[in-house]
Amino acid sequence: EHRTLLAAIRRGQERTEEAVAILREGLDAVPLDPAAASDLLELLDDQERYTEVVEVCERLEQAGVASSWTLFYKGAAEFELDRLPAAKATLLAALALRPGERAIKDLIDRVAARLGQGDTTALPICSRPRKSGMR
Repeated sequence: EHRTLLAAIRRGQERTEEAVAILREGLDAVPLDPAAASDLLELLDDQERYTEVVEVCERLEQAGVASSWTLFYKGAAEFELDRLPAAKATLLAALALRPGERAIKDLIDRVAARLGQGDTTALPICSRPRKSGMR
């Protein structure tokens, strides 16, 4: 889609806010542009704009196009915002959609540890999904 290409160009030019605006247009498109939405989530996460990540994920859920990948981003953002019970619930929903996904399991362990519900020793560093990763 042209939105994702144009946004990538703007991002490469360090015109991040323009890239965000272009990708947000994809959320308002009919039908919703899932490629623009996924690029927007990645961009907002990279910039640690976690409240916006949650908002975008909720829009995707309301549109009925949320995936395990979307739920992982939402749960990770909730974790960063210290919304731990919400993060755990979101991540468990992601895991139900993709039971073997190690990144989801690792983040659930981190959330549980922060909630005092698990062993905090040797927890892996959480890595976010990217284009080549989970969808």
